[in-house]
Amino acid sequence: MSSPTDQSDALGDYPELRKHVLKNVLHTRTIGAGTYGIVEEVVIPSSGTICAAKKIHAFNIQDRGLMVREFAKECQLMSSLLHPNVVQFFGIYYFPSDPLPSLVMERMLTSLHDLLDPKKRGTTEKSLFSLDLKFSILHDVASGLAYLHDQSPPIVHRNLSAKNVLLNSGMVAKVADLAEARRVSNTNIATLMTKCHGALYYLPPEARTERPEYDGTIDTFSFGVIAIFTISENFPCDVLEPNYTDEASGLLVPRTEVERRIKYLKNVEVKLGGRHPHLLELIRVCLHNHPPKRPNMKTVLDQLKKAGGGGARPDEENVLIKALRRQVEELQSNIEAKDGQLSKSQQQLQDKECEWKENKAKLTKEIAELRKEELEWKENNAKLTKEIEDLRKNATEAKGEPEQQQEQLLKEQNEEMPRRSCQVEGSSPSLWELLERLASVEKKFYVIGLGLGVKENVLETIEESKEACLRKVLRECLKQVKLTWKDVIDVLSSDAVKASTLAEKLRKEFCSSAAAPDSSSSVKAPTKPGGNH
Repeated sequence: MSSPTDQSDALGDYPELRKHVLKNVLHTRTIGAGTYGIVEEVVIPSSGTICAAKKIHAFNIQDRGLMVREFAKECQLMSSLLHPNVVQFFGIYYFPSDPLPSLVMERMLTSLHDLLDPKKRGTTEKSLFSLDLKFSILHDVASGLAYLHDQSPPIVHRNLSAKNVLLNSGMVAKVADLAEARRVSNTNIATLMTKCHGALYYLPPEARTERPEYDGTIDTFSFGVIAIFTISENFPCDVLEPNYTDEASGLLVPRTEVERRIKYLKNVEVKLGGRHPHLLELIRVCLHNHPPKRPNMKTVLDQLKKAGGGGARPDEENVLIKALRRQVEELQSNIEAKDGQLSKSQQQLQDKECEWKENKAKLTKEIAELRKEELEWKENNAKLTKEIEDLRKNATEAKGEPEQQQEQLLKEQNEEMPRRSCQVEGSSPSLWELLERLASVEKKFYVIGLGLGVKENVLETIEESKEACLRKVLRECLKQVKLTWKDVIDVLSSDAVKASTLAEKLRKEFCSSAAAPDSSSSVKAPTKPGGNH
């Protein structure tokens, strides 16, 4: 919503306009739109007056400062005017979220252009209202222009057209849209002016130049065009060709403004049907090429009064009914179109809702499946984790298995191979017999070691188990002959003769060690019943 600061900025150079700012206005609907802006219907709650608020199109704001200045000039101009044939100014209003002000003015029913255009009025009737009512409308327009020209200093409209002549519900015509209006020193003296932005069909030749100089009779010329349009109900849209070809000479001859509109003037003559003979001549004079030859608007107004304009409106009720019927039909058409759009939108929403429900069901199912897969994944992950731990444990255990297996194999071979292949022919005891003798001695094994000549400091490190002690003792014996258990096993398993020789060598070494014990030891070499040392 626009703030007071925004309003102050917009009207900063025009403090006298702040008194016209309306604090509370009710917006009802949009009633029109065009290149000039958007027109909204509003209500002033304090009085209940229905008004029209003219807003500026946002994309027209190339220079915000310039737009505000032009707006302020129009407001200043309109706020100083009060006439039954000039649209009344009510104030200035800021719509929410719009920093630019809107001009609040009298609410009118329609424009003269829309009323005369068959496409706009919604009827194919050739004549919508009577000639007397047309005279009354022209009288109203002339009265409003004469009022503007009579101001001090005079006001020139500069943009008069059938679109800027508005009618209320009583078919009273009023001059509107003073955005292009300017105050001049004298309506009868041509002044260098800015280029007009009005429709070319309504402009006199002096206003269509690059550096236009014109006076108040520019409005007189535009009034003449409006008079043709109003009486004939045909808009002169093909009158911009300035020349014609002379049949006799073949040369281009400039056309006058009257000559360019000659067929439309003939239509006016037909419509008049012999009535109001002075009106046709008045229109011709208003369209004169030379501004000094045109009458001022006060003279035009007097001529219309003499011709019968400004009288009663005998069929205004009929015109109003038709105009209101047209508005009702337009509203009904708009309502039907909106209903169709609404039904279509509702169907689209229903389709979207069904599609959404289907997608929701699919997503719900997919989510359930994903959750199930997630649980399965967690279970599988736990299993895999356990398997990985088992594999790691097995791998750790597997590292020690070769040594254990090798040790076990050596143990088995040491126990089995001598039995299978170490029997020596003759009286020499086998290696196995020597082992059995050692194992059968009921004394401590370190004594046996001493008896075999093993050093005492070595025996102290031997475990107090029969097998370990025996192995250690025999290992020491093997060291003395520079052999290992693997050598013994290889020999025993590969060659019986070599095995027998090795066993004899061990026996001799063993027996010699046992036969010559240390002098401090009283242990003798062990014997086995029925065997040798």
